[in-house]
Amino acid sequence: MELGLIEFQSVFEPVAASLGLRICRYKRVVTSLRRKFPRALKVSAIRRLEAGDSVGEVARSYKIDTNALRRWRRDYERAPEAAFPGPGRRPSVSRISEMQRQIERHAQQIDYLKQRIRSVEEQRISQAKKCENDLSMEQHA
Repeated sequence: MELGLIEFQSVFEPVAASLGLRICRYKRVVTSLRRKFPRALKVSAIRRLEAGDSVGEVARSYKIDTNALRRWRRDYERAPEAAFPGPGRRPSVSRISEMQRQIERHAQQIDYLKQRIRSVEEQRISQAKKCENDLSMEQHA
């Protein structure tokens, strides 16, 4: 027995609603009713935690779950700039690893340049001492 769309919706809608889901009538897709919070709200809640407010107090004032607030704080503490990128804006693993390789290359270049500076400084000091010795020899002769 095959259910038509109307019969399917009349049977499934109450079940979906009890699970916090809704049926999109035109696409025949089941989507969740998850609330979405803007980045500014999340950062504001974290700032209140940093100011000393308790997790429960902040969660109640923003009407969010305490676990969600703890997760926001953890994500923000790990990487403030990358936290809460928004839907479809997650930094890809390959992009992150590319940036890490670039940082490593820059660190190696910095180390190399520091070594070259030390080497040039040592040569300069060595030449200055040699010139100083030559001048003192000329003065004694």
